[in-house]
Amino acid sequence: MGLPAGGKGIALAALLAALLLLPFLGARHLENPDEPRDAEIGRSFADGSWSTVPRLNGQPYWSKPPLFTGSAGLLMKALGQEEWVPRAAAALHGVAAVAALALLAELLLGGGAGILAGAILLGIPYFLLRMRTCTTDVGLAAWMTLAMALLLLGERRGKVLPSWLGGLAAGGAALAKAVHGLLFPFLAVGIWRGWEREGREGWWRRLLPGFLLGAAAFAAWCLVLRAVDGPEAIDAFLFGNFAKRMTGEAHHAGGPFQYLSLLLRALPITFAAAAGCWAAVRLRDDLGRGLRLPLCWVLSMVLALSLAKGKRDLYLLPVLPGVALLAAGGV
Repeated sequence: MGLPAGGKGIALAALLAALLLLPFLGARHLENPDEPRDAEIGRSFADGSWSTVPRLNGQPYWSKPPLFTGSAGLLMKALGQEEWVPRAAAALHGVAAVAALALLAELLLGGGAGILAGAILLGIPYFLLRMRTCTTDVGLAAWMTLAMALLLLGERRGKVLPSWLGGLAAGGAALAKAVHGLLFPFLAVGIWRGWEREGREGWWRRLLPGFLLGAAAFAAWCLVLRAVDGPEAIDAFLFGNFAKRMTGEAHHAGGPFQYLSLLLRALPITFAAAAGCWAAVRLRDDLGRGLRLPLCWVLSMVLALSLAKGKRDLYLLPVLPGVALLAAGGV
Protein backbone atom coordinates (compact mmCIF):
# COMPACT_ATOMS: atom_id res chain seq x y z
CA MET A 1 0.00 0.00 0.00
CA GLY A 2 3.02 2.32 0.40
CA LEU A 3 1.87 3.28 3.91
CA PRO A 4 3.76 2.73 7.18
CA ALA A 5 3.25 -0.88 8.21
CA GLY A 6 3.51 -3.01 11.33
CA GLY A 7 4.23 -1.38 14.65
CA LYS A 8 5.04 1.94 13.00
CA GLY A 9 1.65 2.07 11.31
CA ILE A 10 -0.14 1.18 14.54
CA ALA A 11 1.80 3.85 16.46
CA LEU A 12 1.00 6.48 13.83
CA ALA A 13 -2.70 5.56 13.95
CA ALA A 14 -2.65 5.99 17.73
CA LEU A 15 -0.84 9.32 17.41
CA LEU A 16 -3.38 10.55 14.87
CA ALA A 17 -6.18 9.53 17.24
CA ALA A 18 -4.55 11.40 20.12
CA LEU A 19 -4.17 14.55 18.02
CA LEU A 20 -7.83 14.47 16.99
CA LEU A 21 -9.47 13.27 20.21
CA LEU A 22 -7.58 14.94 23.06
CA PRO A 23 -7.52 18.71 22.29
CA PHE A 24 -10.20 21.18 23.47
CA LEU A 25 -12.17 18.67 25.54
CA GLY A 26 -13.47 21.43 27.79
CA ALA A 27 -14.80 23.60 24.97
CA ARG A 28 -18.40 22.56 25.70
CA HIS A 29 -20.30 21.57 28.83
CA LEU A 30 -21.19 17.99 29.70
CA GLU A 31 -24.31 17.00 27.80
CA ASN A 32 -27.43 15.37 29.23
CA PRO A 33 -28.44 12.71 29.92
CA ASP A 34 -25.40 10.44 30.15
CA GLU A 35 -22.33 12.63 30.56
CA PRO A 36 -23.18 14.46 33.81
CA ARG A 37 -24.22 11.18 35.44
CA ASP A 38 -21.17 9.17 34.40
CA ALA A 39 -18.81 12.03 35.22
CA GLU A 40 -20.41 12.41 38.65
CA ILE A 41 -19.93 8.70 39.32
CA GLY A 42 -16.29 9.14 38.38
CA ARG A 43 -16.00 12.15 40.69
CA SER A 44 -17.44 10.06 43.53
CA PHE A 45 -14.71 7.49 42.88
CA ALA A 46 -12.07 10.23 42.98
CA ASP A 47 -13.49 11.43 46.32
CA GLY A 48 -13.31 7.92 47.76
CA SER A 49 -17.07 7.33 47.95
CA TRP A 50 -16.73 3.93 46.28
CA SER A 51 -14.08 1.53 45.06
CA THR A 52 -15.89 -1.48 43.55
CA VAL A 53 -19.62 -0.70 43.25
CA PRO A 54 -20.50 2.69 41.71
CA ARG A 55 -22.25 5.34 43.74
CA LEU A 56 -24.21 8.31 42.41
CA ASN A 57 -24.97 11.17 44.83
CA GLY A 58 -24.29 8.83 47.73
CA GLN A 59 -26.72 6.16 46.50
CA PRO A 60 -25.89 2.78 44.93
CA TYR A 61 -25.87 2.86 41.14
CA TRP A 62 -26.46 -0.67 39.92
CA SER A 63 -27.22 -0.04 36.25
CA LYS A 64 -23.60 -0.13 35.02
CA PRO A 65 -20.40 -1.92 36.08
CA PRO A 66 -17.44 0.13 37.33
CA LEU A 67 -14.65 -0.14 34.76
CA PHE A 68 -15.22 2.96 32.65
CA THR A 69 -16.47 5.27 35.39
CA GLY A 70 -13.68 4.02 37.65
CA SER A 71 -11.09 4.89 34.99
CA ALA A 72 -12.60 8.38 34.71
CA GLY A 73 -12.40 8.64 38.50
CA LEU A 74 -8.74 7.63 38.52
CA LEU A 75 -7.95 10.35 36.00
CA MET A 76 -9.94 12.90 38.01
CA LYS A 77 -8.02 11.90 41.11
CA ALA A 78 -4.76 12.57 39.28
CA LEU A 79 -5.66 15.66 37.22
CA GLY A 80 -8.55 17.32 39.03
CA GLN A 81 -12.30 17.41 38.60
CA GLU A 82 -12.78 19.87 35.76
CA GLU A 83 -15.27 18.80 33.09
CA TRP A 84 -12.57 18.03 30.53
CA VAL A 85 -10.96 15.33 32.68
CA PRO A 86 -13.65 12.61 32.41
CA ARG A 87 -13.81 13.39 28.70
CA ALA A 88 -10.07 12.81 28.57
CA ALA A 89 -10.72 9.32 29.93
CA ALA A 90 -13.14 8.76 27.06
CA ALA A 91 -10.66 10.13 24.52
CA LEU A 92 -7.90 7.83 25.80
CA HIS A 93 -10.27 4.91 25.30
CA GLY A 94 -10.74 6.19 21.76
CA VAL A 95 -6.98 6.21 21.18
CA ALA A 96 -6.82 2.61 22.43
CA ALA A 97 -9.70 1.62 20.13
CA VAL A 98 -7.95 3.09 17.08
CA ALA A 99 -4.67 1.36 17.98
CA ALA A 100 -6.47 -1.97 18.39
CA LEU A 101 -8.25 -1.45 15.07
CA ALA A 102 -4.91 -0.73 13.40
CA LEU A 103 -3.55 -4.03 14.74
CA LEU A 104 -6.63 -5.83 13.40
CA ALA A 105 -6.20 -4.24 9.99
CA GLU A 106 -2.51 -5.18 9.81
CA LEU A 107 -3.39 -8.79 10.63
CA LEU A 108 -6.37 -9.05 8.28
CA LEU A 109 -5.51 -6.83 5.33
CA GLY A 110 -1.73 -6.64 5.30
CA GLY A 111 1.00 -4.10 5.93
CA GLY A 112 -0.08 -0.48 5.72
CA ALA A 113 -3.75 -1.21 6.36
CA GLY A 114 -3.49 -0.21 10.02
CA ILE A 115 -2.95 3.50 9.50
CA LEU A 116 -5.55 3.46 6.69
CA ALA A 117 -8.24 1.81 8.83
CA GLY A 118 -7.45 4.09 11.76
CA ALA A 119 -7.72 7.20 9.60
CA ILE A 120 -11.01 5.98 8.14
CA LEU A 121 -12.46 5.36 11.60
CA LEU A 122 -11.37 8.82 12.75
CA GLY A 123 -12.98 10.21 9.61
CA ILE A 124 -16.42 9.07 10.76
CA PRO A 125 -17.86 12.18 12.46
CA TYR A 126 -20.09 10.17 14.80
CA PHE A 127 -17.11 8.17 16.11
CA LEU A 128 -15.03 11.32 16.54
CA LEU A 129 -17.81 13.02 18.50
CA ARG A 130 -18.73 10.09 20.72
CA MET A 131 -15.17 9.18 21.62
CA ARG A 132 -14.87 12.66 23.15
CA THR A 133 -17.97 12.06 25.28
CA CYS A 134 -17.91 10.61 28.79
CA THR A 135 -20.23 7.59 28.49
CA THR A 136 -19.84 3.90 29.26
CA ASP A 137 -20.44 3.03 25.60
CA VAL A 138 -17.00 4.47 24.86
CA GLY A 139 -15.44 1.92 27.21
CA LEU A 140 -17.50 -0.86 25.66
CA ALA A 141 -16.33 0.03 22.13
CA ALA A 142 -12.67 0.27 23.12
CA TRP A 143 -12.53 -2.97 25.09
CA MET A 144 -14.48 -4.87 22.43
CA THR A 145 -12.12 -3.71 19.68
CA LEU A 146 -9.12 -4.70 21.79
CA ALA A 147 -10.71 -8.11 22.44
CA MET A 148 -11.23 -8.67 18.72
CA ALA A 149 -7.62 -7.74 17.96
CA LEU A 150 -6.18 -10.05 20.62
CA LEU A 151 -8.45 -12.97 19.72
CA LEU A 152 -7.43 -12.66 16.07
CA LEU A 153 -3.76 -12.39 17.04
CA GLY A 154 -4.08 -15.65 18.95
CA GLU A 155 -5.82 -17.34 16.02
CA ARG A 156 -3.29 -16.14 13.46
CA ARG A 157 -0.21 -17.03 15.49
CA GLY A 158 -1.55 -20.16 17.14
CA LYS A 159 -0.69 -18.79 20.59
CA VAL A 160 -2.84 -19.19 23.68
CA LEU A 161 -1.69 -16.06 25.54
CA PRO A 162 -3.22 -13.53 23.11
CA SER A 163 -6.47 -15.52 23.17
CA TRP A 164 -6.49 -15.47 26.96
CA LEU A 165 -5.79 -11.74 26.99
CA GLY A 166 -8.53 -11.30 24.39
CA GLY A 167 -10.93 -13.08 26.71
CA LEU A 168 -9.95 -10.77 29.56
CA ALA A 169 -10.44 -7.76 27.27
CA ALA A 170 -13.93 -9.06 26.43
CA GLY A 171 -14.51 -9.32 30.17
CA GLY A 172 -13.36 -5.71 30.38
CA ALA A 173 -16.01 -4.77 27.81
CA ALA A 174 -18.63 -6.44 29.99
CA LEU A 175 -17.31 -4.60 33.05
CA ALA A 176 -17.49 -1.31 31.16
CA LYS A 177 -21.14 -1.63 30.11
CA ALA A 178 -22.93 -5.02 30.32
CA VAL A 179 -22.56 -8.73 29.65
CA HIS A 180 -23.01 -8.41 25.88
CA GLY A 181 -19.52 -6.90 25.77
CA LEU A 182 -18.23 -10.36 26.63
CA LEU A 183 -20.49 -12.23 24.22
CA PHE A 184 -20.21 -10.26 20.96
CA PRO A 185 -16.46 -10.69 20.27
CA PHE A 186 -16.66 -14.46 20.67
CA LEU A 187 -19.86 -14.59 18.63
CA ALA A 188 -18.20 -12.74 15.74
CA VAL A 189 -15.04 -14.85 15.83
CA GLY A 190 -17.10 -18.05 16.10
CA ILE A 191 -19.22 -17.18 13.04
CA TRP A 192 -16.08 -16.23 11.14
CA ARG A 193 -14.37 -19.50 12.00
CA GLY A 194 -17.44 -21.41 10.89
CA TRP A 195 -17.28 -19.58 7.55
CA GLU A 196 -13.56 -20.11 6.97
CA ARG A 197 -12.19 -23.49 5.92
CA GLU A 198 -8.71 -22.95 7.30
CA GLY A 199 -8.51 -23.13 11.08
CA ARG A 200 -12.09 -24.34 11.47
CA GLU A 201 -11.15 -27.51 13.32
CA GLY A 202 -11.16 -27.13 17.09
CA TRP A 203 -11.61 -23.35 17.04
CA TRP A 204 -13.92 -23.45 20.03
CA ARG A 205 -11.33 -25.30 22.10
CA ARG A 206 -8.84 -22.52 21.38
CA LEU A 207 -11.28 -19.78 22.32
CA LEU A 208 -12.98 -21.43 25.31
CA PRO A 209 -10.23 -20.70 27.90
CA GLY A 210 -10.25 -17.01 26.99
CA PHE A 211 -14.03 -16.88 27.19
CA LEU A 212 -13.97 -18.52 30.60
CA LEU A 213 -11.38 -16.01 31.82
CA GLY A 214 -13.54 -13.11 30.69
CA ALA A 215 -16.64 -14.68 32.20
CA ALA A 216 -14.76 -15.26 35.46
CA ALA A 217 -13.76 -11.58 35.63
CA PHE A 218 -17.37 -10.51 35.08
CA ALA A 219 -18.70 -13.07 37.56
CA ALA A 220 -16.16 -11.95 40.17
CA TRP A 221 -17.51 -8.42 40.04
CA CYS A 222 -21.08 -9.72 40.27
CA LEU A 223 -20.09 -11.57 43.44
CA VAL A 224 -18.55 -8.37 44.82
CA LEU A 225 -21.75 -6.50 43.94
CA ARG A 226 -23.80 -9.08 45.81
CA ALA A 227 -21.48 -9.01 48.81
CA VAL A 228 -21.54 -5.21 49.04
CA ASP A 229 -25.19 -4.43 48.30
CA GLY A 230 -27.02 -7.75 48.56
CA PRO A 231 -28.92 -9.97 46.10
CA GLU A 232 -31.29 -7.17 45.12
CA ALA A 233 -28.31 -5.42 43.50
CA ILE A 234 -27.71 -8.42 41.24
CA ASP A 235 -31.39 -8.50 40.32
CA ALA A 236 -31.33 -4.80 39.50
CA PHE A 237 -28.16 -5.07 37.42
CA LEU A 238 -28.91 -8.22 35.42
CA PHE A 239 -32.70 -8.07 35.23
CA GLY A 240 -33.73 -4.54 36.12
CA ASN A 241 -31.41 -2.97 33.57
CA PHE A 242 -29.94 -5.25 30.91
CA ALA A 243 -32.87 -7.65 30.58
CA LYS A 244 -35.37 -4.82 30.24
CA ARG A 245 -33.45 -3.54 27.24
CA MET A 246 -34.18 -6.83 25.53
CA THR A 247 -37.94 -6.57 26.15
CA GLY A 248 -40.79 -4.17 25.58
CA GLU A 249 -40.11 -2.55 28.99
CA ALA A 250 -37.06 -0.74 27.62
CA HIS A 251 -36.92 3.01 28.14
CA HIS A 252 -35.55 3.57 24.64
CA ALA A 253 -37.79 1.24 22.66
CA GLY A 254 -37.47 1.31 18.89
CA GLY A 255 -38.52 -0.52 15.75
CA PRO A 256 -36.62 -3.41 14.13
CA PHE A 257 -35.17 -1.21 11.36
CA GLN A 258 -33.95 1.66 13.50
CA TYR A 259 -30.33 0.63 13.12
CA LEU A 260 -30.39 1.19 9.41
CA SER A 261 -29.23 4.57 10.67
CA LEU A 262 -25.80 2.92 10.69
CA LEU A 263 -25.69 3.80 6.99
CA LEU A 264 -25.86 7.46 8.01
CA ARG A 265 -23.70 7.19 11.12
CA ALA A 266 -20.89 5.69 9.06
CA LEU A 267 -20.88 8.45 6.45
CA PRO A 268 -18.84 9.34 4.48
CA ILE A 269 -17.36 5.86 4.20
CA THR A 270 -20.60 3.88 3.82
CA PHE A 271 -20.03 3.17 0.12
CA ALA A 272 -16.46 1.99 0.67
CA ALA A 273 -17.73 -0.31 3.43
CA ALA A 274 -20.35 -1.69 1.02
CA ALA A 275 -17.54 -2.49 -1.43
CA GLY A 276 -15.74 -4.27 1.41
CA CYS A 277 -18.85 -6.34 2.14
CA TRP A 278 -19.04 -7.33 -1.53
CA ALA A 279 -15.38 -8.34 -1.53
CA ALA A 280 -15.85 -10.43 1.63
CA VAL A 281 -18.65 -12.42 0.00
CA ARG A 282 -17.35 -12.70 -3.56
CA LEU A 283 -13.56 -12.79 -3.43
CA ARG A 284 -11.64 -15.95 -2.59
CA ASP A 285 -8.23 -14.31 -2.22
CA ASP A 286 -6.50 -12.98 0.89
CA LEU A 287 -8.42 -9.71 0.73
CA GLY A 288 -11.81 -11.43 0.66
CA ARG A 289 -10.87 -13.75 3.51
CA GLY A 290 -9.51 -10.84 5.52
CA LEU A 291 -12.78 -8.94 5.25
CA ARG A 292 -14.98 -11.77 6.48
CA LEU A 293 -14.24 -11.22 10.15
CA PRO A 294 -15.33 -7.55 10.17
CA LEU A 295 -18.40 -8.51 8.12
CA CYS A 296 -19.33 -11.11 10.76
CA TRP A 297 -18.63 -8.52 13.45
CA VAL A 298 -20.88 -5.87 11.93
CA LEU A 299 -23.76 -8.13 10.88
CA SER A 300 -23.92 -10.13 14.12
CA MET A 301 -23.98 -7.01 16.28
CA VAL A 302 -26.48 -5.08 14.16
CA LEU A 303 -28.80 -8.10 13.98
CA ALA A 304 -28.62 -8.76 17.73
CA LEU A 305 -29.11 -5.11 18.61
CA SER A 306 -32.04 -4.90 16.19
CA LEU A 307 -33.77 -7.81 17.91
CA ALA A 308 -33.52 -6.05 21.28
CA LYS A 309 -36.35 -3.67 22.10
CA GLY A 310 -34.16 -0.99 23.66
CA LYS A 311 -32.47 1.07 20.95
CA ARG A 312 -30.24 4.12 20.84
CA ASP A 313 -27.93 5.09 18.02
CA LEU A 314 -25.18 5.27 20.63
CA TYR A 315 -25.32 1.48 20.92
CA LEU A 316 -23.86 1.28 17.41
CA LEU A 317 -20.54 2.75 18.55
CA PRO A 318 -18.78 -0.66 18.93
CA VAL A 319 -19.84 -1.53 15.36
CA LEU A 320 -18.01 1.38 13.73
CA PRO A 321 -14.48 -0.12 13.95
CA GLY A 322 -15.77 -3.11 11.98
CA VAL A 323 -17.29 -0.76 9.41
CA ALA A 324 -13.94 1.04 9.12
CA LEU A 325 -12.20 -2.29 8.46
CA LEU A 326 -14.64 -3.08 5.67
CA ALA A 327 -14.09 0.37 4.19
CA ALA A 328 -10.31 -0.05 4.35
CA GLY A 329 -10.66 -3.24 2.34
CA GLY A 330 -13.16 -1.63 0.00
CA VAL A 331 -10.76 1.10 -1.05
